[in-house]
Amino acid sequence: MAGQISDGLKRLPWTTIGGVLLVAAALIVAAYVVKTSGEHALTQREQVLFQVIMLGAGLFGTFVVGRESAKSAARDVIRPSARSAFRRVWALYKGLARLRGSVAERKDFLDSVANLDDGSVAMSHVNSQLSVLLAQIVEQVNTADDAMKDWRDLVPDEVDALEREAAERANEREAAERLQQAQE
Repeated sequence: MAGQISDGLKRLPWTTIGGVLLVAAALIVAAYVVKTSGEHALTQREQVLFQVIMLGAGLFGTFVVGRESAKSAARDVIRPSARSAFRRVWALYKGLARLRGSVAERKDFLDSVANLDDGSVAMSHVNSQLSVLLAQIVEQVNTADDAMKDWRDLVPDEVDALEREAAERANEREAAERLQQAQE
């Protein structure tokens, strides 16, 4: 039980703790005012002073706690949808990267099989068209990079976890491909 409480306190932002302390201070001042006014009548100046202190501490403490609570609630609402949306961006990114590699492979292949003597399409034209495609793909990959940076700003832990998972899968695929090539 004590371990659960200390774990919970470690996760609380210091501003939340400070806000709770300010609200508690306002309650303590209120209790002091009630106790003191029972013993002797407070002057009007003392009453106003205590009320200002209670109001200020209570309002500021409530504002701080409310702001942290709103941030926490927003993160809880955003995280599930952000995770799935990031997965789609990640898939787009990987697909574009594969397409970029494929275009480069096609260009190499066309260079190797080109026969300029039989009236086939000039390789300069083929290369220029493939270069245009490659430039378009690079632009899309850059857009996907920017989107992933945006998601990292919103949900950095989820982005890191997905990137680790993707890297592990890529390593497994590469190992399987190397094994298959070695067997051939």
